[in-house]
Amino acid sequence: MKYVSSEQIASALRRLAADLVAERRRVAVLERENRELRAELEALKAEAGEAKQPSHAA
Repeated sequence: MKYVSSEQIASALRRLAADLVAERRRVAVLERENRELRAELEALKAEAGEAKQPSHAA
């Protein structure tokens, strides 16, 4: 079995923690963009729905 020092383990854990923080930030950005795009899509759908409605003007 290969020996792994506590320093190597600590270093690997620090790298994993840094990766996790970076990934969480990336996910937060993507979630925000997703919410913004969904809102934009809903607005466009509503606009398109209004455009399809026949005019009731006499």
